[in-house]
Amino acid sequence: MRQPPATSDRKPHRLAGQFETESPGLYAPLALLLLAFYTVVYPVHGVRVALGSDTPVYIWWARRAGTLGLNAFQAGSRPGFVAAFAAISNILHVPVASVAAVIGPVLATCVGFAAAAFSDVSLGRDRLRFALTAVFTATFLSLLVAGYFSTLAFGLLFLAALSFLASGESGVDERNGRRRQRVVAATLLFLMAGMMHPQFLVFGAVVVAGSVISLLPALRRDLRAGVSPWRTMAVAVGGTFIAGAALGVGAVAAIGPAARAHVDTSRDALLRRLGLPGAIKSSYREVLRRFFPWYRVLTVAGLAATALLIPNEELQRKPGDVSGDGPQLFWGAMAGWVAVTGASVGALLAGVTSPGQRLAAFCLPLPVLAAIGLPAAGRQLVERLGTVAGRVATIAAVALFAVVAFLAWRNTEPLISSDAADQFQRAGQVLAVQPRGTPLILVANDSLAAAGLRTTRYTNYLRAAVPPSRMTDIHLFWGTPRNFLQRHPTLTGDFEHDRLARAYWKDVQGTLARNPLAVSFQSLDPHGYAQALRLGGRPIGRGIVALRGLTGSFRIPHGLPSEWTQVGSGSMSPWVPVWLAPVVLIALVALGWPSAAGLMPGSDRLVQLALAPAFAFAFLGLAGWAVDASGIRLLHGGGIVAGLLTLAGGALNWLSQRGSRATPRRSNR
Repeated sequence: MRQPPATSDRKPHRLAGQFETESPGLYAPLALLLLAFYTVVYPVHGVRVALGSDTPVYIWWARRAGTLGLNAFQAGSRPGFVAAFAAISNILHVPVASVAAVIGPVLATCVGFAAAAFSDVSLGRDRLRFALTAVFTATFLSLLVAGYFSTLAFGLLFLAALSFLASGESGVDERNGRRRQRVVAATLLFLMAGMMHPQFLVFGAVVVAGSVISLLPALRRDLRAGVSPWRTMAVAVGGTFIAGAALGVGAVAAIGPAARAHVDTSRDALLRRLGLPGAIKSSYREVLRRFFPWYRVLTVAGLAATALLIPNEELQRKPGDVSGDGPQLFWGAMAGWVAVTGASVGALLAGVTSPGQRLAAFCLPLPVLAAIGLPAAGRQLVERLGTVAGRVATIAAVALFAVVAFLAWRNTEPLISSDAADQFQRAGQVLAVQPRGTPLILVANDSLAAAGLRTTRYTNYLRAAVPPSRMTDIHLFWGTPRNFLQRHPTLTGDFEHDRLARAYWKDVQGTLARNPLAVSFQSLDPHGYAQALRLGGRPIGRGIVALRGLTGSFRIPHGLPSEWTQVGSGSMSPWVPVWLAPVVLIALVALGWPSAAGLMPGSDRLVQLALAPAFAFAFLGLAGWAVDASGIRLLHGGGIVAGLLTLAGGALNWLSQRGSRATPRRSNR
């Protein structure tokens, strides 16, 4: 991969000159613009439930783990993210479901700024490139904002760790104390990235390997100069990742196997359990085609290719305001990232079950290359067409990239209606007054293809609505009320539908002796709802009917703790995401700023602001894990404690750094 220069002695392009400022004032307007890019769809389209296929999974994970503990049965396999997610809800005192509506946009915005910071500390300060990288990266992630929260969180912390390493000095120029602090902090960031999404550590290993390979010439140079291997950038990058990944895997394992107990949270997991690998591959390929229509491919690839327009003589320029090894680290990471993405997509197209669709949507080098190359293309257009035409073409390219990304996000539709969300909440209230262990059986059916999408969707939303201690009481019958009352599954001739119907019927059969509550929802299955009423069902709320003879006991218990009675929040105002997203981002910046300023004292304010949310999210997850281990639950005051620990730790580090800079070092000579 060609390496564009970090800095240059040429005069900046006039468009670039508008961004050349020492002030961090660029951060706020860009952040608000990017948050509005995502949250505006809620009031415009009247959306009253959090968007995203995996969103209800994170809601019920956070509600269960935040109430019963991170090691509770089926509390989730992403403890780092769940801890930070629950802590944010507790700190701001807003429902988990409301935070779920904005955490995707906030994380995408933060990843955009982290990518911009990585390019700045690696290649040298360039405000136009910083702004373009933030905008292109944050909007490129529009395919992942709808529910892929752990992927975004991993990317945020991973980029922050690489940025932190790239910002350090190499070889003998770095003080021992500063070097140790850099190594420890980078290891913690990699550790928490692994706790956000353990499976992505394999991906991270390939990216880091690309950086290490790119740093091998610098390693040989330093060794010839007599520098200890432990002081070199290559060893620092590889060693901190290995240590952080190992600790992350150990931390996830320490949470306990009960938390990771199997539950079908997605169609992929369901099909894998039922032994249908062919359906999984078909699903992945279909998602890849849907993620990348021809116009998106042309736009992203075309703008990324503008990096090839940078003149060859500029490629030889050396950066003047960054560590000498920063560019090698940066371009090695970009090359490794592209390589692992290309291999995964190629394997998927070749018929291997590979998550190529996810990695393609997460291929951040594409928007980063576009941000680096577009100014060069703009300069050439100015020389050929004039200043006005060059500016117009550059602005049009930025607008085109954003519009194409927005089309993918705008087309995201809520997976359930607001009526369904309210009916799920009502079902949770009914279950809360049932005796412990009473099964809640959702009876629903349709004849559409890909039945696994709806079965997992319905059960996940229902789990998100019931009290945290009752989530394991949720069961599904995929069929008609008539067939359920007749005690046999509903078969339609569709292979996936019938396979699921038999599997769910086998599960439900074991609950019939426990006086279950079986319900049908009008919003999910209007024909089934009407049939249940005709067969003597009992209405228990607007649009909810309990099947005849399967109405539970309705014996109201007294004195139960909140984990047995507190239900989900139902639908929300479509304006909640508009004001809550900036509040969440401000909270993360406030919590992470002391850590960023203390750990990166040599970086400018804009870079520190860009990485502050990453430090906040990492240390919130780490502190939340420790607080939960002490017995204080994250949704019952533990999140506030975790926030105070995060703020206090960062403040102490910042104060110590100020003190060390104010005290002159003694000379050893």
